[in-house]
Amino acid sequence: MPLKTNVWVNKITTLSEARYCAGMGVQFLGFQPSVVDVKTFRDITGWVSGPSFFLDISEEQTVPALLAEYGCDYLLIREDQVNELPPAIDSKLLIKKFLSSSGSTPRHPRADFTLLENWAPESLERAPARTVVAVSNPDEALLAISLPIAGILLQGSIEVSPGLMEYDHLSAVLELLETED
Repeated sequence: MPLKTNVWVNKITTLSEARYCAGMGVQFLGFQPSVVDVKTFRDITGWVSGPSFFLDISEEQTVPALLAEYGCDYLLIREDQVNELPPAIDSKLLIKKFLSSSGSTPRHPRADFTLLENWAPESLERAPARTVVAVSNPDEALLAISLPIAGILLQGSIEVSPGLMEYDHLSAVLELLETED
């Protein structure tokens, strides 16, 4: 079933998690190069169809040298990393931003989306149309989708032990966002 809004799930680490998200209708799957190497990324994305893929380098101290080898659709970066990107990178950008105290959310000209990790509903009424907000529970998700935004971002799971993952936090939000055909 389609979802009521676009959904990004970041910090994907396994094929089973990627397939679960794709099966639930998630549109964007994110990976961190410090956790998922190029080979694993290619293995996972080769088995999953439907979503676009993004690479989250926003928590990296420096832009990874092998960045171009991932071949992702989008990059999740901090604004200060824009000038560090190699010229060969032709991925679209999702700029990681934080909501300022004034409520303004400046955009970078190359940004397709702006991610807000800290947000308040009243300040999102003035947010750019391509704003994505991070949510951590179903209540935040319901509040977020009532606002004029481009979608929500969820965090992936940590593998409890090989082959055992918890999807409860993802399923609680994704099932809430399912639309009826």
